[in-house]
Amino acid sequence: MTQRFAAIDFETATPGRNSACAVGVVAFDVEEASGTVSFQPDGVVYELIRPPDNLYSNMNVAIHGITPEMTANVSSFDQVWRRLNGLLEGRTLLAHNAAFDMSVLRASADEVGIEPGPLDYLCTYRMAKVAFPTLFSFRLDVLADHFGIPLDHHHAAWDAFAASLLAVEICKATGTVTPLAAAKSLGFRTGRIEGSWYSPFSGSQASYRSSSGGGALRFKELVPSGEVDESHPMFGLSFAFTGTLATMSRKEAAQRVVDCGGIAHGSPSKQTDFLVVGVTDLAKVRDGLSGKMRKAFELAEAGTGIEIIDEAEFLKMFA
Repeated sequence: MTQRFAAIDFETATPGRNSACAVGVVAFDVEEASGTVSFQPDGVVYELIRPPDNLYSNMNVAIHGITPEMTANVSSFDQVWRRLNGLLEGRTLLAHNAAFDMSVLRASADEVGIEPGPLDYLCTYRMAKVAFPTLFSFRLDVLADHFGIPLDHHHAAWDAFAASLLAVEICKATGTVTPLAAAKSLGFRTGRIEGSWYSPFSGSQASYRSSSGGGALRFKELVPSGEVDESHPMFGLSFAFTGTLATMSRKEAAQRVVDCGGIAHGSPSKQTDFLVVGVTDLAKVRDGLSGKMRKAFELAEAGTGIEIIDEAEFLKMFA
């Protein structure tokens, strides 16, 4: 029996999720009967997309290199998505940090008045965190380097291709034949988008920790601004911050974490999932590393699973 998949990646013109400016898709089939992972590429698509009003932020341009001049005369999201429908039909989507890419899909579709789906999806980022617990980082570029996967990072087609090959590595690590079987073996539930309704990729107890457990220190003055969605991909994940962030204060960043049901630490500990690193004043630190970064390195070497990420990676985690 053959299962059909498509790895997908979006780039955005601004921090707004409705501003898709590029999409990459790598379609592939997996043959179950062989008993081993049999990766068969079945099509690659890369398209630039004209975002709303063709507006860009300098930060996003610096990340992916796509400029307003490059998208002034290309198709809008609805036109591009209609062309992708035939390739995606009947396939399970994969994305590395699916919380970001699926929210871009939903917001960009809503912007132009279309309803995507039905589509089931998996997140190779979250699967990799559980499948490879001893690795230092789970960023796509780091994982690609670790497994010898070619990558031109933040080019949507290359990112999708790397995610598809990473799914193969996850299958090998879990002794499964397909990404769907790998997700199930790791304790995850498949996400789904169907028009304006969606169900998040979720369910791994290995990825979540209760906000009341482990003695984690919450920023005491911070409480959720509204009702917390326990199915949110960031629910139960814990964060610490170091350095100066460009787009918000550390307190504002911590508030965003708490609003999603996450935990904000004053400093990294064994319970911390992520240390978010901003700009560091080199005059105030030794050897270019803050005390929190040094502590995070020690924790990572001890196998706690903490990951060190920059501000751009942090912002992409919000759905």
